[in-house]
Amino acid sequence: MLGDLLRPWPAHRRRPPGSPEQDGDRYIEIWNNVFMQFDMQPDGSVKPLPAPCVDTGMGLERLAAILQHVHSNYEIDIFAKLIAAAGRETGIADLATPSLKVIADHIRATSFTVADGVIPSNEGRGYVQRRIIRRAIRHGYKLGRKTPFFHKLVPDLVALMGEAYPNLKASEKRVMEVLKAEESASTRRSPTAWRSGRGAGRRPEGAAR
Repeated sequence: MLGDLLRPWPAHRRRPPGSPEQDGDRYIEIWNNVFMQFDMQPDGSVKPLPAPCVDTGMGLERLAAILQHVHSNYEIDIFAKLIAAAGRETGIADLATPSLKVIADHIRATSFTVADGVIPSNEGRGYVQRRIIRRAIRHGYKLGRKTPFFHKLVPDLVALMGEAYPNLKASEKRVMEVLKAEESASTRRSPTAWRSGRGAGRRPEGAAR
């Protein structure tokens, strides 16, 4: 691993921050540490926590970005392939289009949660699931895709991650069915609702918060 980190930056990649040819921000955050020591009171005073701790955040995607010599999580191999699949299903050739990143991110999130038993609904975690799905669909609508497409990305995700996550592979058909049903219900909404953002999963009156 250390050898991978120290080998020369590939010529075809964008130059890293801090180099003479840098083409972006001065720094890229790889790892952060939060030292939790005090509890702030309403009057502004602080009290020591009974069990101080350190919250450390790095993430698999950040590690992959380092090893693959890219500057963004969305440039790593898994996301690059999901973005390409999103471009295929929406008919968008420019893979730098921001909406494709949203769709790629959301197909991974929603597929795993459906495989874990979270079904779109108007209550609790099911409502969060519904909002994520509908946000992805709305971005597809922005790209001109007015018919169901989101569920068609599930096989691409399974091909990439199914071996490491057998439950995802075993649930592939069920995940596609759930996403397609939600997508079909969502795309029956009027174009006006999607353009205004209300198609992204507005909380129904009386729904749990």
